[in-house]
Amino acid sequence: MHGQITVPIPTAELAAATGLGRDELPGTKLTVTANLAAATDTDVDLHDVQLVRLPIQRRLQAA
Repeated sequence: MHGQITVPIPTAELAAATGLGRDELPGTKLTVTANLAAATDTDVDLHDVQLVRLPIQRRLQAA
């Protein structure tokens, strides 16, 4: 059986990991490495946050 665990990540940590500002994070796609055997949010051990895709607004500005 597979379940879901919601894990909060502080905005400051996401901004630091991606190099994006707080206002640029909404709509951004990220990958995160996690402990898939975790039973609680404290066991998840999120790390290695990587940027997959910028929000559409930022991609258009960069083009």
